[in-house]
Amino acid sequence: MKTAKRILSGLIAAIMALSIHSSVFAADFNWKDFFGNIVYNTIGPDGSSFLGYRYSDDGYYYCDDKDCWQKGVGYNEVYDKWAPVAAMYIDQIRVRFQYEGKNWMIQLWKGQYGYVLIGAEIGIYTCDLDKYSGGVGDINHFQCADKSDWLKMQLDCYYSQGGKGPYNKIFTRDYDTYWWATGFVRGQLQKYTIPRTELKTKNRITFKSEDMANIFVQGLKVCGFQRAGDLKNLVDDSYYMEGKDVYVLWSTLYNDCFVNYPGRGTGLIDKTDTNTNTNTNTDTNTNTNADASPFITALVSVVNILKQLMALLSNFSTTAA
Repeated sequence: MKTAKRILSGLIAAIMALSIHSSVFAADFNWKDFFGNIVYNTIGPDGSSFLGYRYSDDGYYYCDDKDCWQKGVGYNEVYDKWAPVAAMYIDQIRVRFQYEGKNWMIQLWKGQYGYVLIGAEIGIYTCDLDKYSGGVGDINHFQCADKSDWLKMQLDCYYSQGGKGPYNKIFTRDYDTYWWATGFVRGQLQKYTIPRTELKTKNRITFKSEDMANIFVQGLKVCGFQRAGDLKNLVDDSYYMEGKDVYVLWSTLYNDCFVNYPGRGTGLIDKTDTNTNTNTNTDTNTNTNADASPFITALVSVVNILKQLMALLSNFSTTAA
């Protein structure tokens, strides 16, 4: 146990040094041009790809999400907690529920991906019932959905510079069967903190049944989404259900919820240890770093991640004792 503790302590120290060094370096180096040249010169209309990402004839980048290397990695919350260290500042909606004898999680993302791209994602994940503890702070690992659990989805992403003007569609991932629908374009947000209101997404997901769609809608309600009167009148942070189809227009919310979990019921997961508010509904509720530079935002993120790691280390030490 002492050896494991030393290893974890050393890892934390190394991450701190690397993260601070990278953040300071970012203040004096044009990362946008550096990574931009890699993206623009490596991924192109000729069909070339980089780390599984490709360029669409419609002018956006996407992951080769039908059969990509990421599918073998699965997902857990740690990925998103560490995202700011890689200059990824992303809003998230997670809905976790049980259906057909397994745990499901459907997650939405939108935000800044590195200093080069902005965009959005929808992901579908599952795990066995006995693989999920359901405890707050537990690291619960999901597998990317098997092909039999892929769902038909469509993802439209809209952008407004500064979030103050009209929103223009920047890409559409066509209605098709996916486990992970992604899309990105060249760009940089003016504000890196929650909520990233310069981006909106309109998501369509066709579930296996109306019962499954209803469970997902319960999660949307818990996360703060309101029901629209009809599909033509979707407004920010609203949804509309039609049979097995659920349409979501997402703008400002940032939440993570359970629906009908044994021992937990239905409700939001407490995220008060993160670096930003999690029940944010308007720009006025953002934290004091709303207009901070990427350098400051990265440092804040690193500090909070380290706090989480230290808490994990403390819990580990207590358990070992």
